[in-house]
Amino acid sequence: MIRKFIKKPIVIEAIQWDTNNKKAIDRFVGKELDYTGADTALIIPTLEGDMTAYCFDWIIKGIKGEFYPCKPDIFQETYEKETFGRKRIQAFFKKLGGRKIAEYVMKNFLSNYNPECNETYEFENYTLIIRKKG
Repeated sequence: MIRKFIKKPIVIEAIQWDTNNKKAIDRFVGKELDYTGADTALIIPTLEGDMTAYCFDWIIKGIKGEFYPCKPDIFQETYEKETFGRKRIQAFFKKLGGRKIAEYVMKNFLSNYNPECNETYEFENYTLIIRKKG
């Protein structure tokens, strides 16, 4: 029987290769990557073997710390920029049920926190208050 599945919402890190940011990509993957024959493509070691990232491909860090290239059109269809929004906070409250909330917020949300806004998020018995410094 064929069944349908929905991809779990996870936060990934990625950087787009533009042929001028090799040092940033090397830092991102934690080692110096090799070029292919031309300086316009990088060799990305993946769990399935070496893959080539061409100009404007995205280099993605997977959930187990692995790296792999992704074509720009596929990336655009699959991912959206993480935002610090009400729906995301509500989903996280529902998922965690209040366990380890502060640790999870620090790891997954505050990297994109806008210090110019005060936000209060409520869900069931929980309230998360993010306040502007000062």
